[in-house]
Amino acid sequence: MTGEWADFNTTVATIAAALLGLNFVALQIGGAWKTKDLGRAAAVTTLTEFLVVLMTTLIPILPTVSWRIGSVISGAFGLIEAFSAIGWVVFKWIKGKAKRDLYRWAIRDAWLTSISVAVYASLVVAGALNAHLAAGAILLWLLFSGTLEVINIVLSDLPRE
Repeated sequence: MTGEWADFNTTVATIAAALLGLNFVALQIGGAWKTKDLGRAAAVTTLTEFLVVLMTTLIPILPTVSWRIGSVISGAFGLIEAFSAIGWVVFKWIKGKAKRDLYRWAIRDAWLTSISVAVYASLVVAGALNAHLAAGAILLWLLFSGTLEVINIVLSDLPRE
């Protein structure tokens, strides 16, 4: 890894670790998400975004490990989490265990998670194609997106289940 990418990875890993810590604090202070299934699922999705960034930037620091491996592994981890989140929403919808307003919230969250699927898949492709600049842009997007998501979770009033 070149010096400038090592500096980038170190900086982004530091930011991701700080945001992950702040995310835990914000979620502990925040309100209704703790008692709702959808709120807990949204919190896991947000934590995953920060973890993917952290894993992608920390793996290349290991000796003899390419950043591409970190990108592919982290992107695959994000894809697994995103597909499980979408599956959970579909399961709740099929079982009919949620009220109408809960459906709207769950469907919106499923659409946003589908965007995460595209982002994680792009991270895997960027690693496979050795597109370091694209992977860097994706990591910055995940930091921005995760920050907005945790603000939304903490400040939103989740519907009653």
